[in-house]
Amino acid sequence: MKPEIAARRAAEVAEWAHREWGQDARAVPLGEMRFRYHVHGRRVDGSARNPDQPGSGGAEEMVAAPLGEATGLGELLVAAVVSALLWVLLLGARLVWLLLRLVSRQAARRTATVLGRSRQLGVRFADAANRQDDVWLVWTGQRMALLHVRPKWCQPLWQGEGESAPRIERRALRWADGSRVRLPAGTLDG
Repeated sequence: MKPEIAARRAAEVAEWAHREWGQDARAVPLGEMRFRYHVHGRRVDGSARNPDQPGSGGAEEMVAAPLGEATGLGELLVAAVVSALLWVLLLGARLVWLLLRLVSRQAARRTATVLGRSRQLGVRFADAANRQDDVWLVWTGQRMALLHVRPKWCQPLWQGEGESAPRIERRALRWADGSRVRLPAGTLDG
């Protein structure tokens, strides 16, 4: 985002906070931040897993499937070879993913980590931030909000006040229910 646009959006966010909350607030753009979920029942990108749906067990289920369907000795041998090949391919794919992740430090600088259970406040916060671009985080001592900011208007995506607002601990947002969102370094410095 160009500096002049960022300055205008920051002014719009400050105006919104003053109008809605009656006090000045700090605000930072989250920009194109990605959220990486470590939440039971969710994929890493935050989408829901469906444990009742066949094939939702992931790659490990796919590798083991040929062995579970084999009936005779010949079929078992073929299934074992197919499973071994799939396992090697899966291991290779994971290795390539790990190497790409290590090389891509730029992406790591803009990735937030979400920790908690499915319906906890921190997960709801991340879900709201994950839905839009041009999201700003705005907060005071007792309140916090995520705003979708466009020219001339701000739309609240999430708000927390009192117990539903997180405590800021260095670069992490920690809610009373135990959930937390660890933001990239420097995000809250504004």
